[in-house]
Amino acid sequence: KKLFPTCVPQGNVNKIIIDNITKKVKALFLYKIGGMVLTSVDSIVISAMIGLTELGKYNNYYFIITSLFAFLAIFYDSVRPGIGNSLVIERKEKNLKDFYKLFLLNSWLVGWCSVCLLCMYEPFMKLWVEEKHTFPFVIVILFTIYFYIWKMMEVVNLYKDAAGMWEYDKYRPIIASIVNLFFNIVLVKLIGIYGILISTIISILIVIFPWSTVVLFKYYFYENKYDMIKYFRKYFIYTLITIFTCAITYSICQLVQSVTILGVLYRFIICCIIPNVIFIFLLSFDKDFNDTIVWLYTKFNFLRRKKYEEK
Repeated sequence: KKLFPTCVPQGNVNKIIIDNITKKVKALFLYKIGGMVLTSVDSIVISAMIGLTELGKYNNYYFIITSLFAFLAIFYDSVRPGIGNSLVIERKEKNLKDFYKLFLLNSWLVGWCSVCLLCMYEPFMKLWVEEKHTFPFVIVILFTIYFYIWKMMEVVNLYKDAAGMWEYDKYRPIIASIVNLFFNIVLVKLIGIYGILISTIISILIVIFPWSTVVLFKYYFYENKYDMIKYFRKYFIYTLITIFTCAITYSICQLVQSVTILGVLYRFIICCIIPNVIFIFLLSFDKDFNDTIVWLYTKFNFLRRKKYEEK
């Protein structure tokens, strides 16, 4: 009323529409609350069972991950409206093709970020908080795995959220939180801080990842059940490519032993060149690669032309 005093609402909204909105909002509420609980369980268990000192060290490592999440959110937030629009006006066949293009692009981006984490995490932390406040390299590997499997699901989540499919997996984060808490308590007693990340990885792999994927392919891309098998196959292939790229790049980065700003910069240059060369070469064998490159070129060309016309 304050912003738009000339707009006066009239009439009544259909009860079916109201019920549908209410159902989706309740599902979204549960979904978001469950997601917050899932990410909070680890810190609670560490502080209660290991101690605040270890929690502080853990949060230093987790801060890097959340910063990377924020960086990638720029990309995800920019494509989300386009996905929502496409789901409304385009056919499922067209949306499925775009899904695989975006999945390949996301695999490349997440794979590259994972390589950077594996190769630069340890020297950066030693430079930032000193070596006495760091964890063994095993923690770096676990954080890298956690980041990779979490962000590789992002395309599925983008399409699922754009389609408003929260009611189908509203209990997923809650169940994942329970599974995560159970494995946290068990594994922390056995292997300490490593159990925190391992339990989170387990909860993602056995609850979140399969549940989200099945929901999207069962309730939206349901016309061809083979496509879900195709998705899992592509996920496996992209993961193997990322592991191979991580091994090669990490071996080259080991030639840089100095833990200085210049040393971290050298590692970053290596991580910018080597992984992307490998990804371009290996992903070029994927039949979706050329379509993705053409699709990207078309999008950038359209945006550049639009910007020119606005000027």
